[in-house]
Amino acid sequence: MFMKMNAINHIRGAPYHPATNGLAERAVQTVKGALRKMSGPLQTRLARFLLSYRTTPQATTNQSPAELLMNRKLRTRISSVLPDVNATVEKKQFSQTAHTSRKLREFKIGEEVLVRNYGRGNQWLPGKVVERNGPVSYVVNVNANGSTLRWKRHVDQLRSRISTSSTSNDDTVPTHEDDVIIRDNENDDRDVNEDQIDIRADREDDPEVEHDDGIKHYPRRERRKPNYYGFS
Repeated sequence: MFMKMNAINHIRGAPYHPATNGLAERAVQTVKGALRKMSGPLQTRLARFLLSYRTTPQATTNQSPAELLMNRKLRTRISSVLPDVNATVEKKQFSQTAHTSRKLREFKIGEEVLVRNYGRGNQWLPGKVVERNGPVSYVVNVNANGSTLRWKRHVDQLRSRISTSSTSNDDTVPTHEDDVIIRDNENDDRDVNEDQIDIRADREDDPEVEHDDGIKHYPRRERRKPNYYGFS
């Protein structure tokens, strides 16, 4: 009944004739031969053989049993010698970010940072950078509720933890955003309000602009038709 429900066609072989099921006998012979050639505990030898057997392409399908089962290739010692696709992609990503006009913020391994918290409690928690797994991705250890958590954060979700009090020698964690220094591109150190101040000064000196009515007025520009042919 079980085989009928699952559409199994059970074909029985002749008794006392192992050659009828030749594939099973060939598999037993392969396992015994491999175990004899290897040294070590039986469980270790069996695990190594199964890994090698399941990652070896078959002659019929040209694919390994593991690839047919999981739709991907398992990582072995031989695959580590081949070119790594992940390393190639990461190298390309770093080269792409290197050509941008704005320099990305970077953190060193072991650097004390503030990590963005999206749960309950403070928005920023103290942590330490333990790994860099991408051009702009970091893995940090965060101390929360008496336990150490391992979080993955983007560079925009991290801040440098630098205390403004230079006289104190203890490692205090700033609790206000005024005590946090965000390292950014050196080109962004220019004060953005300088251009606005110059514009406001020009408007005040312009006699055509009125300032008494409380409405924002912009300086008038004299529009002239472009001279394409050089005639006066």
